[in-house]
Amino acid sequence: MKTSMQVAEREIMSKLKRINLISASIITLCVIWGIISAYQYSKGLHNNISLPFNEAFYDTYLPKSEGKVIYDFHITDPAVEGVIDVQSIENYEDKVVHWSSGKDEIVLHVVAKTAGNYELRLEYQPLISDFQQISMSLLVNGKKEEGYENIRLLTKYRYQDYEFKTNDKGNHIFPEQELLGNIMVETLNKGSITHDPSPIIVKVNQGENEIRLKLNSGSLYLGRISLVEQEELVDFETYQKQIANINPNVKINENEDSIGETFLLEAEQFYYKNNIDISIVSKTNYLLSPYKTNRVLLNSIDGTTFKNSGDQISYYIDIKNPGFYSIGVRGFMLTKQNSPVFMDVKVDGSIPFKEFCQARFEYSQKLKNQLLQTPVYLEKGIHEISFVLNGKPYYVASSDIEIIVDEINQLAMDIKKLTGNNQDKKREWDLTEYLPTLVSDLSKWENTLKGVEAKLLEVTNGESTEEIQNIRFSMKQLEKLMQDPNRIPSKLSILSQGSSSILEMLSKVLLTLNLQEFTLDQIIVTNSREGLPEDHKNLFYSMYEGVHRFVKSFEKKNVKATKEENTIDIWVKNSRQYIDVLQSLVDESFTEKTGIQVNLSLMNDQGKLTLANAANKQPDGVLGIDSFYVNDLAVRGSLTDLREFDGINEVLEDVAKGSLMQMIIDDKLYGLPQTQDFYILFYRKDIFEEFGFEVPQTWDEVLLMLPALQRNGMNFYTPLSGESAFKSWPSTMPFYAQFGADIYKKDGSGTIIDSDEGLQAMKFMTELFKIYGMPIQIKNFYNNFRFGETPIGVGNFPVYIQLKNGAPEINNRWGVALLPGRKNEDGEIERWCTGGSQAVAIFEKSAKKDKAWEFMKWWLSEEIQTQYTERLQNIYGKEYLWNSGNLKALSQMPIEPADLEVIMEQVQWVKEAPKLPGGYFTEREVSNAWNKIVFDDVDVRTAVDDAVMISNREITRKLEEFGYMKNGEMVKPYLVPTIEDVERWLKDE
Repeated sequence: MKTSMQVAEREIMSKLKRINLISASIITLCVIWGIISAYQYSKGLHNNISLPFNEAFYDTYLPKSEGKVIYDFHITDPAVEGVIDVQSIENYEDKVVHWSSGKDEIVLHVVAKTAGNYELRLEYQPLISDFQQISMSLLVNGKKEEGYENIRLLTKYRYQDYEFKTNDKGNHIFPEQELLGNIMVETLNKGSITHDPSPIIVKVNQGENEIRLKLNSGSLYLGRISLVEQEELVDFETYQKQIANINPNVKINENEDSIGETFLLEAEQFYYKNNIDISIVSKTNYLLSPYKTNRVLLNSIDGTTFKNSGDQISYYIDIKNPGFYSIGVRGFMLTKQNSPVFMDVKVDGSIPFKEFCQARFEYSQKLKNQLLQTPVYLEKGIHEISFVLNGKPYYVASSDIEIIVDEINQLAMDIKKLTGNNQDKKREWDLTEYLPTLVSDLSKWENTLKGVEAKLLEVTNGESTEEIQNIRFSMKQLEKLMQDPNRIPSKLSILSQGSSSILEMLSKVLLTLNLQEFTLDQIIVTNSREGLPEDHKNLFYSMYEGVHRFVKSFEKKNVKATKEENTIDIWVKNSRQYIDVLQSLVDESFTEKTGIQVNLSLMNDQGKLTLANAANKQPDGVLGIDSFYVNDLAVRGSLTDLREFDGINEVLEDVAKGSLMQMIIDDKLYGLPQTQDFYILFYRKDIFEEFGFEVPQTWDEVLLMLPALQRNGMNFYTPLSGESAFKSWPSTMPFYAQFGADIYKKDGSGTIIDSDEGLQAMKFMTELFKIYGMPIQIKNFYNNFRFGETPIGVGNFPVYIQLKNGAPEINNRWGVALLPGRKNEDGEIERWCTGGSQAVAIFEKSAKKDKAWEFMKWWLSEEIQTQYTERLQNIYGKEYLWNSGNLKALSQMPIEPADLEVIMEQVQWVKEAPKLPGGYFTEREVSNAWNKIVFDDVDVRTAVDDAVMISNREITRKLEEFGYMKNGEMVKPYLVPTIEDVERWLKDE
């Protein structure tokens, strides 16, 4: 028995050994196969060689002008009026006129034998230095057709160096951009205004015609002006026959007959682009070219910036063997699931045939080679190949939604006028009697949205998208409203107010529908569809690359040897994106010029500066801390007086003097503003026009308009209505300043908010709510403003950015104005406001103060601040506006000139509340007094007296702590700073 059991055990053990052996063999074979597979995959991964960037192509490529010129005007022709400054320039055979915005219009007189439709072509050279847009408008026989306003002229931008420089870590440094200033021959296109980059059509009548050209912005040299015959695009079959008639022996290359030429161009090495916002980026995908493990290499066009209809990137290629070539791209789309991208593909400046117009590139989240099905004939020589985003299939749908959004806005205003915005659910209205088209409008909107849904499903081949889902949700909401239209006044949250309203859902559609975010790795030109770069990953190579990246992360970088005494440490309180851009700018400009190395370090919590200083491990300088925190550091002796350094007054000339108040102690300056915030007045133009309101200039005018606003269910917003119960200085200080009230005694021994002026300020800012009915709390002014509930209010720079980039439904429906103020004795309206800023400072214990000051002076200069703004937008998009503390740089912020004019005037009225030891109690007690008066109906004098007593107690305690007081008596004054002090510094220079 025992023997049989032993035999059985031995058999089991033998089987297990065989299984283990087989398993080990299989695993070994898999590993070997995986290694071989990964090795073979790696051999072909980056085996395809890209064409190098060729600087000579700029001079050797000859632009080709397509189309038959019917009317040709030289700038000196008698038929051209308005020409003043006629000049001759290099590399252009004709005369030109120096044309700037604001100058007289240029008028063309066209005598036509027959009526016709033409395209307008200009020959011009841009004359802009700060990357602003050149835009113009058109008037033909006194009429403005669609697309005639804000026509943007093509400007060409490139990078100064396509052999991207690297830093000491082997990472690419983002290159500088420049404007191509050569003569361009371009047809006017509708472009970004209509999401349709097709040519503008000029309709000429039989007989005499007048065409007026007006330059709205920018400057240029203008040469010939031509009217070109509009030509219909032929299909590929016709195009092929046309080529065969010219070159009978040329055929489309089949694979077996192919000469096997494949040209790869790195997408990031474009020869020019038409939009400065189009940027390049580094992606950590080993399929991309170039790629190196654990290195930041610029290797693709950033899809988050190459996204708007009309965006164009162009490349040059030298063809040695003429023939038919397929053109395509290698790229992917990370957003807008199931939505294809459409592009016009131009060869030598024109679309060769229909199939290259709105060419479809399928949605793919993975890197994919996509070749167009129809090839194009390329003769021997240099050719220009351009890719222009053309979202017309989406625009056709979005234009219908824009009309619905406009009509919903109008309906919401009509309902408010009728009901006074009374949303009582028990109140009954006979709305259809006053708005007889209401039901038909709701039905029309639903039918229109059904048509839009069908159009989009056709574009996406039946696949659903986020936009389609929002449209379907909107249709369901419309059905709810149609069930009982007379109940709509109590259901405005469904129609136009709230995060789930129809207006909000359709606005979200408008925000993204026209975007075509396409990330490009390479451009492909080939006459063979074989041997293209890999567009799929290999599991085993991916595993190898993951391990390789992990191992490389422990590798010490080859840091350039630097002398410790020539290196400064700067801590930065900002996000990583901002620091990366600044570091590249420092390496390229500051270190290059001065030889001083700067180590920038991310600092999330500014409170660590106090601990670092106590431990004697502080940096040499700091960027981005709150301006009020400068005082906390300086009063403890941590910071250096910046007035000791040469050149300080030159820096002070370019900042808002009132922004320095929190950074001055005892006539010494311890910080400078890096950014400058501001408060301005936002108002809804459409609502003001509908109700006949005017923008108020003073608070008295605000009080006069409040009853009319409130009768229609609307109101006025100030930061006092913010969600927080704590009313900080930005919400209260403007009233004290406008009433001429000081916060503290001149010697700093206590607060004087109980002065006559201070009591008037408190009385006014509480009566706004107790007597005049301003809303005590508004959770989100941005949303209330969008939905028209609060069509006017005070907001700061972040609100401006939100409205510009996140509220498409009210585009061109709102404006900005100066803050309301109070007239002084001289009749001037004083519009004081606060404007909190990020600040820079230098530490007292630093052994390299002079070097740190050289860096600070460089960083705060107009040139670098302007350059930094441009680069931020270049890399991350228009949303990354930099509100520089240098007012000269701020005045060049890339926003609408009218808005910028308001901002620059309002910044002159910035005045921060001075900061005093213990002054935080004053801020808190002013807030407490406001709450007591408004909510508890406490008398103004009583509430303020209590605030003064509590504040002075803490101020006395802190002044004694810092040696300004002893036993309740002032030992030395704590000089409370004023704007006049800063002006005195500048005069004493």
